[in-house]
Amino acid sequence: MTSEDLSDHIPARIPHDDLCPICHLLIYNPVTTVCNHTLCHSCMAQWAEIVSLTRLEPSTLDLDLSDFDPSYDPLTDLLSLEASCPMCRTPTTARLNSQRARELEARYTQHYAERKEQEEQLRGEISGEASGRETEGVMLLIGNRHRVVMSRGESEDGSRNNKHDWTFFVRCSRVDIVEEVRIYLHPTFQPARLILPAPPFEVRRLGWGYFNVKAEVVLRKPYSWVTDESRAWANKSG
Repeated sequence: MTSEDLSDHIPARIPHDDLCPICHLLIYNPVTTVCNHTLCHSCMAQWAEIVSLTRLEPSTLDLDLSDFDPSYDPLTDLLSLEASCPMCRTPTTARLNSQRARELEARYTQHYAERKEQEEQLRGEISGEASGRETEGVMLLIGNRHRVVMSRGESEDGSRNNKHDWTFFVRCSRVDIVEEVRIYLHPTFQPARLILPAPPFEVRRLGWGYFNVKAEVVLRKPYSWVTDESRAWANKSG
C-alpha cells in the first residue's frame, strides 16, 4: 500500500499543519526538528537513513563493539543522527514531540488510530515480515591506525624509507553472520588481495604514501545485504 493509497483515508478537513510534509498523511508519532519542522517519526527516520548513507563521517574514535546490541532499531537510532532537514535542508536532529502527539490523537481520535494501524502495516512490510523475511541493523566500523616509525628521507642506495606502520580494520557488530572479509590493497603489496575468514578483520603493513583500500564484507547464508553496497573504500597511509 502506497502513501497515495493511504491518503484516500485522510479527510480533506485536516489542516495542512497537521499533515506530514513527506507522506502528506496525518502526522503520526510526531517528531520535531531543531529547525522547528514536525513530521512523522518513521518519515524522519527513513529520511535520516537515506541522507546518512550518502556520506562517511571521519572519526578518531576507536569504538569497542563488544557491548553493541545487534537487535537495535535503526529507525530509532537514526533520529539522533545529524541530517539535513527534508524541508529547509538545514543540518538538524529530531526529537519525539509527545505533546503534539497527544493533541493530534485527541483531535483526530479515529483517524489517529487508523494511522497507527497503517504505520504498523507499513513497518511490517519494510521489515520483511510480510514476505516472511526479517531485516536487522548491522553496524560496520571501518578505519585505520598508524604510527610514524621512521623519519622521511632516503637511504644510502637512494630508496625512500618506510614511514608508516599502519593497520586497516573492519569491525562488525554481528561477527557471527560474517563469512569473510575481502581486503584489496595497492598492487605493490603482495599479496594484494586478502581473505580474512575470522576476526579480527585487520591488515597490518609498513609503507609510505597514500592509496585506496577496498573492503568487501561477505555474509553467511542465508543472510544477505539489503543492498549490494557492502564494499567500503578509504584512503590509507601506506
